[in-house]
Amino acid sequence: MEDIILFCKSYHQDAKRFRRLAESVRKHNRDAIPLYVCYPEEDAEHFAATVAEFGCTALHDEDILKLTRAASTKTDFEPLAPNILQQVTKSEVWRLGVCHNFVMIDSDSYFIRDFTRADFLFEGTTPYTIMNEGRHQRDWAARAGKEKFLRQYDELREKAKAIFGRQGPNFDFAPTPLIHSCKVWEAMYETYAKPRGISFYEQIVDFPCETQWYGEFLLTHPVIPIIPREPLFKVWGFKEQFDEAQQLGETEAVLAQNYLGIVEQSNWNYDLDRVRRPRRSWKTGFLKR
Repeated sequence: MEDIILFCKSYHQDAKRFRRLAESVRKHNRDAIPLYVCYPEEDAEHFAATVAEFGCTALHDEDILKLTRAASTKTDFEPLAPNILQQVTKSEVWRLGVCHNFVMIDSDSYFIRDFTRADFLFEGTTPYTIMNEGRHQRDWAARAGKEKFLRQYDELREKAKAIFGRQGPNFDFAPTPLIHSCKVWEAMYETYAKPRGISFYEQIVDFPCETQWYGEFLLTHPVIPIIPREPLFKVWGFKEQFDEAQQLGETEAVLAQNYLGIVEQSNWNYDLDRVRRPRRSWKTGFLKR
């Protein structure tokens, strides 16, 4: 069993983005951490060439959902929207029995400098917990007058705290990539879901935010030591925020001094879509290399 893997949940629309991620992993992965990619069986042809070329381990959504069903008393699993399905899949990686910890990374991410196990594991065994108060987004949103974002940000985290009866500050256990312990997810199932006769399928459907499930459970059930880290990748929550960053000179060379990589939001950058979406009037013109 691996001590840690890179795990990417993807689908055909993001096949080109995943290829870019795989290329960056091959270039910067100093410790040869295994890269796993998970996608629906019907999307296999879109990933076959990348999986073969970069030596990735391929999994199917169906492989993981079978394990979810086998551990659940629920007999009827309704089809899930893609954003919910990916959260259920990520929360059930521990059932595969292939690793002790996994780096949850999305297709729209890529590394910009070398990385090792030490970037993800404290003293080689304990996964760092991405944990912050969201100021990397909240500061900008306040300046830009994004009142709806700020309100929804607090509402989501207040609900997550209420699940476990926690008081105190609102913490954000994002953005990706995140380092999750399989031991934590297993403990959540055994102590929270199983006694209630539910699965992570039902948990995520009821409260669709797997990052807050993990973080809030860990805060109230310290299965592993909590060693906090700020976000590992640079992410811009809004297109206007990205534009501002470009004007300030945030090139890859600059960002690499503080971040391992970049999350390029696919909802406002369509250059790597396999199936082209209608373009907006502005040009993405991503970071200069």
